[in-house]
Amino acid sequence: MTAHSSGALDIAFYQAPDTIAQFEHIKDDLTRDLQSTSEGSVSVSGQELALFVHALQKFQQDVLGPHASLDQSAVPTRIPAKLFQSQNATTSSAVYKILLASYEYRQQHGWSDWDLSDPSRRSQYLDMVVYIREALISSGLLRNPSVFFAESVTEDDRERLSASIQHLGGTCLPLFNQISALT
Repeated sequence: MTAHSSGALDIAFYQAPDTIAQFEHIKDDLTRDLQSTSEGSVSVSGQELALFVHALQKFQQDVLGPHASLDQSAVPTRIPAKLFQSQNATTSSAVYKILLASYEYRQQHGWSDWDLSDPSRRSQYLDMVVYIREALISSGLLRNPSVFFAESVTEDDRERLSASIQHLGGTCLPLFNQISALT
C-alpha cells in the first residue's frame, strides 16, 4: 500500500479501481475460508476489503503510532506496514492472512460491522491487532525480533532495552561472545 510522504494514509489509493481489483482477486477465497470456520453466511467485496485495510492501518497509526496518546508500554506492537501490500494478493500473502484473521476475529466476537474509529471499542480492536499478529507469526509471515547486546552495552542499558524488546515480543540473546558457547 502507499502513504503520503507525510506518513498519512492515502484513502484515494484504497478507493482506486486498480487497488480494489487486487482485493477482488482474493475475495472469493476469503469468503470460502471464512464460511468453513463459521456457520453463517459471509460475503465481502473488494471495495470493503480495501477500505478495511485502510481503516486498520489508520487505526494503528492513530492508536499505536508515535503520536498516540496511549501509554506505549501497555499497547500491542503494530503490524508492519509492508505486510499490508496488496499487489499480487494471493491466499498465501500477508494481506490475505491479515484479512482472514480480522474477519475470523470479528465472527468470533459477533460483530456485525467495523468502526475502528469508535473509542468505546478501542480495547477490542487492540486485542484484534494482537490476534492478527499471532496469526501472522504462526503462518511464518512475521517474526519477533531476537537481539543480542555487544559487550559495549552497559548493564543498565541492557535492562532498559530488554524491557522494550520483550514488549515487542522479542527475545534477548546472550552476549555475542557467549553465543559460540551455546552452539
